[in-house]
Amino acid sequence: MTGERYGRTWEIRLPWAKPPASANDRDHWRVKARKVADIREAAERGLLSTGTSWLDCQRIAVDLTYVPRDNRRRDPDNLVVPLFKALCDGIVDAGIVPDDTPAYMVRSMPQILPPDGDPRLILTIREVL
Repeated sequence: MTGERYGRTWEIRLPWAKPPASANDRDHWRVKARKVADIREAAERGLLSTGTSWLDCQRIAVDLTYVPRDNRRRDPDNLVVPLFKALCDGIVDAGIVPDDTPAYMVRSMPQILPPDGDPRLILTIREVL
């Protein structure tokens, strides 16, 4: 994302204190499908609840930040699939951009920050100018 210029920024606090799904999960396909659907719906609901008119966004940059409750070792790769992918799909479901391809959406590797007493997941969306 070097060289990109950004306009408006939105931060959406997601409804979970810890990731609801991880690449390490070994769920039955039906359980995994339900989790992915819930994640997509939460992203869509969170975006639509901002009351923002997204219609003029041609391209966006999306970041996921996780602030855990403790200092255990965590791998940001485990946040990519299915969590971050499902969140990006939820952005498309909300009609923010027509697709999650690089032409419309730039993604960064999820970040894991040190704990600060308030465990949370934050989805940040920036308008790419």
